[in-house]
Amino acid sequence: MRLGSVPNSTGTGGGGSDQPDVKAEFSATPYVAGTVGAARSDNPDTFNSQFFITFGDASFLNGQYTVFGKVVSGMDVVTKIAKTPTGSGGPFQRDVPRTPVVIEQASVVAAK
Repeated sequence: MRLGSVPNSTGTGGGGSDQPDVKAEFSATPYVAGTVGAARSDNPDTFNSQFFITFGDASFLNGQYTVFGKVVSGMDVVTKIAKTPTGSGGPFQRDVPRTPVVIEQASVVAAK
């Protein structure tokens, strides 16, 4: 999986935007390839400006992190993100893309 955030986020939880934190909403939706989840600190109710996209089975997250989306098209892009070389950077010891990955557009699609 890869963590994403707004540009001014520290990556350590506790926000990064001027908006209030979002309360956790756990569901039975499993974490599989393309699931978008709410990143947070140790407190489940601290989702604010960070998210993550899973590249495969991540069932260890089920029921512990809020699922708020899924990739419905463009999994080839998710695969490219997964293959992007990473290293350390900022507060992170690993998994920071050596070349920045920018999501230029995302859309909200109604559930079917």
